[in-house]
Amino acid sequence: MMMTDVITVIVADDHVVTRRGVRAMLSLLSGVEVVGEAATGMQAVALCEKYAPTIAFVDMQMPEMGGLEAIARIKSACPNTRVLVLTVEEDEHVIMQAVKAGASGYLSKASSADDLERAIRESDPDGVYMSPSIASKMIASVANGGSKNGREPNGHNTITDREHQVLGLLGQGLTSRTIARRLGISERTVDTHVGNMYRRLGVTNRVDAVFAAMRRGLIETPGRI
Repeated sequence: MMMTDVITVIVADDHVVTRRGVRAMLSLLSGVEVVGEAATGMQAVALCEKYAPTIAFVDMQMPEMGGLEAIARIKSACPNTRVLVLTVEEDEHVIMQAVKAGASGYLSKASSADDLERAIRESDPDGVYMSPSIASKMIASVANGGSKNGREPNGHNTITDREHQVLGLLGQGLTSRTIARRLGISERTVDTHVGNMYRRLGVTNRVDAVFAAMRRGLIETPGRI
C-alpha cells in the first residue's frame, strides 16, 4: 500500500480511557494511522489544522470548545476531513445539529471495532454514516414526529420506483457506493437519483431527504436496520 492510501485519523475525547481504547482498536486496522489525540475541542481543531487528517473522531462534550463548534471549525479549516462523532449522546436534535455543522457520521461510544472500520471506510463527504442502532432510533423518532395522520400530501413529490429503492437504502445509512453495488448501477446514477429527490422533496441533504420521505409516507420506518 502506498502512503497516499493511508487513512490518517485523530481522536478527540476528554476521557483518556476512551481515546486510548479507540486508538487501540484503530491500530488493528490495515491502512489506518492515528496521527494525534486531543482532550479538548480546541486541541482537536489545532490537530486537524496541523495534519489535515482523513478522519476526525470527535466527542460532542469536550472542555474549552464543544463538539458542534469544533466540527464547524474543523470543516472550515479542513473541508476534506470527514468528522465522525463518537459519543454517548443519541438525542435526535443533537444529531441533526452535528450533521448540519458538517459531521459525516455519528456513532455510539458502544461501537465495536467493526463499527469503527465500517464508518471509516464507508463514510463519504456527501453522505452521513450512522451506526445501525442510531440510524434506527433517529429515523423512527422523526417519523413518529411527523404529521398527525402519519403522512403529508406528496403531490408533485411522487418518486419513481428506482428512487424509492434508493431512498429506502439511504434510510439504512448506506453510502452511494454501497447503494450502487446493491442495485447494480453506477455511483453517478445513484447521485443523479439523489439529486432528483432533493428537488422534489425540497431538501438539500440526505438525512433531510429520508426524513421528508418518511413524513410523506414514501418509505417505511424500519424496526431494525
